[in-house]
Amino acid sequence: MGELKKDGFLYMFTGQLENDEISSLIRKGLSAYIKEKREKRSYKLFINSVEDKDYTKKGFAYGWINDIGLFNALLGKNEDGSSRVRYEDDPNWEEPEDEVELTLGGMDWGVVALQEECPKIRIEEPPLIKIDSYFDKEGIEHTIDFFETVIKESHVLGRKNELYSTNIPLCISENFLRNVFKTFSSDKTIHIKKVNKKTVKIEYPLVKIIEKGGQRTCLVEFSPIEKNLAAFVNTMTKKLKYGDKKSEIIHFSHSKKRI
Repeated sequence: MGELKKDGFLYMFTGQLENDEISSLIRKGLSAYIKEKREKRSYKLFINSVEDKDYTKKGFAYGWINDIGLFNALLGKNEDGSSRVRYEDDPNWEEPEDEVELTLGGMDWGVVALQEECPKIRIEEPPLIKIDSYFDKEGIEHTIDFFETVIKESHVLGRKNELYSTNIPLCISENFLRNVFKTFSSDKTIHIKKVNKKTVKIEYPLVKIIEKGGQRTCLVEFSPIEKNLAAFVNTMTKKLKYGDKKSEIIHFSHSKKRI
């Protein structure tokens, strides 16, 4: 099985940094880059520092940014996704002085000098965006390393493009969750479907809260155009915070239902 990646979704080594600390470092670097380019540019950035059940940091975080140019730049690429490398003549190369005797068709054409092209050397350019380093509790300096989020294809094979939760608090509405999840969706079109012979207009993601037996469950369905989006969004919303307290969390999972 292969691996899946999706533009905008980041994986970062962030040590014991909190979400706001990670965000602050990244935003500072982005602001300096945008200012240097003298551009007017806005973006959305979300950070999810991964913790275990005891709220202990696991040393890495997931992120999402809606500006794909800035996403590529954070990965150390050019904004168009190309590698930041250039090729220059090797300064240590010397043209050979050897000569050879050239004979063609039985005729002697004399002695000619060997001519070779100067070889090129590969030079890696520095990243477009510089993110400040930080110090841990022991005073050791670290940098945030950026990678693309990678999900194994076997983990999503056959699964529906949905997220679900079984612990929706009474204070949480469908509209609140819709506003959260539509942030990650680029499909802004209105879909037309036939339901019970009636034409229905659908705007993804679909969010439905069901109350039964004192329990509130939720199903979030993403657009079929954005294949496997649920698996990537789940890296950002596995523990969705809705308040200031550590306990104010909604747990979402990638639906195990099969297509």
